Amino acid sequence: MTQNINLLTELSIQPVSALNSRLMGQTAIIWTLLLVLLYVTTTTINSSKERTLTLMEMTQRDLLAKIQNYNAQLAPYAEESYLDLKSLALNSTGSRGFYNYLKDLAMLTPHGVWLDRLSISEIDDTVAIEGNTVASSGVSALLDSLAKSSSFRNRKLDTVQLEKTQDSNNIHFTVSNVAGTTTTPTTNKTP
Repeated sequence: MTQNINLLTELSIQPVSALNSRLMGQTAIIWTLLLVLLYVTTTTINSSKERTLTLMEMTQRDLLAKIQNYNAQLAPYAEESYLDLKSLALNSTGSRGFYNYLKDLAMLTPHGVWLDRLSISEIDDTVAIEGNTVASSGVSALLDSLAKSSSFRNRKLDTVQLEKTQDSNNIHFTVSNVAGTTTTPTTNKTP
């Protein structure tokens, strides 16, 4: 047995304009939701950036305040002048710079003698030289060389201390003068 069903009467054909208006309404709602989502996202990102910017501005103000405080603390020291090695009169007549002392010591220190410490004060006119030598004759040779140098010629080195080092066969020495004991060259004046 066969049965025939007429499907054409059961289906209702919708007009084309109703389909288009529903599709257009759904599309408008989707676009509106997307725009709202985009607005919320950009607003959130912008507000976090504004908070970061505000925090950075506060940090900048704090750092500038600290810098001003440090500059105020360092201001009294800015007036001090520091000795520039280029400003030393190293070769002018009558001036003895520290350079001249070092130059003389480097040229006149005998073999077997090495210097550990040098203290020269022009203010109270003291000299102290510490070092080591392999033999005590090295100290005598150093004193003879210093007596001939232009920088140490007028200084009376009157204190010598020798001490044998326990760890080696070297002799530790200290050569110094008492404050204010310089010798001045004598000139004979005939009347």
